[in-house]
Amino acid sequence: MTQPKRTHTSDGRIFHIFETVNDLEDYALELWTRACDASIRESGHFFAALSGGNTPAGLYRKIASDPRPAQWNNTHLFLVDDRNVPLDHESSNARMIRETIVSQ
Repeated sequence: MTQPKRTHTSDGRIFHIFETVNDLEDYALELWTRACDASIRESGHFFAALSGGNTPAGLYRKIASDPRPAQWNNTHLFLVDDRNVPLDHESSNARMIRETIVSQ
């Protein structure tokens, strides 16, 4: 797993600092994979609520590249926010998630 360069604590909060966005996405992908595998092993299903926007798009592309069919057969995705635009609009979070994860 890609480790944060530094971890700072301040007022009880922990901050992970990464060299690059790619390092952050790799770290988040590892956390996603661990949570997914544990949930499927324990309950047979994995449920994830996804936010939209540009920030998570790189992570979503990495998640979509996971070739294990059992993971996707037992994964349930939910959209937690979207804009009041048509589903095919360039600003639609549902469109971004469909194009980066679901359509792959």
